[in-house]
Amino acid sequence: MLINHSIIYFLGKLAPAILSVISVMIYTRLVNPTEYGLFSLIMTIVGLMNIFFFQWLRSSFIRYYNHRYEIKFFEGSIVKSYLTISGILGIFSILLSIVFKFLSIEVNYIFWGFILLILLSIFEMLITYFRTVLKPKIVVNTNFIKVFITLMASIILIIYLENVMALIIGSILGLVFGIFLYIKKLEKNTIKIKQLNSDKSTQRQFLKYGIPITFSFALSVTLQNIDKLMISAILGLQANGNYAVSYDLIHNLIYMIMSSLSLASFPLILKEIKSTGIREGKIKFVEYGKLLLFISIPTSFGLALILEELTSIVIGLDYKISNKLLVLIIYASLFHGIKSFYFDLALQISGKTKYFFIPAFVAVALNVILNSFLLKKYGIDGAAIATALSFFVAMILSAFYSKKSYSVPFPWLSLLKILVSSLIMYLCVENIDIENNLVSLIVKVISGSLIYLLISILMNSLNLRKVLLNKVRKR
Repeated sequence: MLINHSIIYFLGKLAPAILSVISVMIYTRLVNPTEYGLFSLIMTIVGLMNIFFFQWLRSSFIRYYNHRYEIKFFEGSIVKSYLTISGILGIFSILLSIVFKFLSIEVNYIFWGFILLILLSIFEMLITYFRTVLKPKIVVNTNFIKVFITLMASIILIIYLENVMALIIGSILGLVFGIFLYIKKLEKNTIKIKQLNSDKSTQRQFLKYGIPITFSFALSVTLQNIDKLMISAILGLQANGNYAVSYDLIHNLIYMIMSSLSLASFPLILKEIKSTGIREGKIKFVEYGKLLLFISIPTSFGLALILEELTSIVIGLDYKISNKLLVLIIYASLFHGIKSFYFDLALQISGKTKYFFIPAFVAVALNVILNSFLLKKYGIDGAAIATALSFFVAMILSAFYSKKSYSVPFPWLSLLKILVSSLIMYLCVENIDIENNLVSLIVKVISGSLIYLLISILMNSLNLRKVLLNKVRKR
């Protein structure tokens, strides 16, 4: 079931990821680096606020949903907490707009930023619900349509509006459409009126569990985006546009794959623990860890092989991006993914969420210090160096606390096989030299995938030989 659900989520993430790549192709030809830098900055701030104010509710929902009948006013406590936070943020946005208006500062972005924040929080809560009730196909289909609507709306609006506002309103329209589709899929009377009563002890329980995760998520997202904030402040929006489009392209591709595995596996592992016990849950977690490494590591090697083709096809000529920058972002994204979707997942299962804070805090502090020195000397490449080193440190610290809290054997032998298979694949494909970039990209992807799969079968990664033999015997 784990692999089946992972495939469903992967396919669901793949289509939006392809659309995201197409979006970058279009945006970088319609929007200049300064405008893209401003849009990226606004989305970064909205994303941070979404994590900071609403992640504790989403984490608590997925953690306690299977025990909801044992918790007083479970649904009502979630809904009322959400409405209270939204109201407070609305009042704060109005007060901030008044102050900005008084100081003759542009206030439009505050209004649209608030709308984006509320819609994004609702959209992600609905994703959390359908993940938890194991309805991956609904998540897959809705996310694809949401990304498609965002892209189409943005392209059309760019004709009529200022470029940054076109991208913002396009994002809003995509979220509205996605929320509408999710709500249509909700079972009737999912939340009954009598269940909308809240309980303070339940809310405190959610806070106790969710706040450490929220701070960790917020710090993790800050870690992903502090470089964009510092680039904007030190080097300007144009430099941030060049960096953001590189980071968004590479990080989103790697994160798409790793998050699809996590989205599928986490609810299944929790269900396994509840139904059969902790021991069986740990066996399931080890299987998940092997699958995560088996997919994510060769993907990172593969991306490094096709950087020249990818950038020439996808990114517009106005953007100045080096292969060294992209390789550093690949390292950073892989370290971040292993931390978030392996070691941090173990901490969530153990319930020792207090250990989320330290790795993320140390990494953010390190990132700020490194960026302060490296940005002025190496430009946006310096930001990528700082981010890669910071994510590596965060991963090591998270591994330490994960081992301490949820002791499962790390699949070192599987990791070695995967690294060797990926390296052989890299060395074989590296020498492919085709003048046409599109043809070269297709040939490298297909040949690299086949070589990696063949070497993995020969080395029996994930026990592939036994799996294939069993399938042959059944026929």
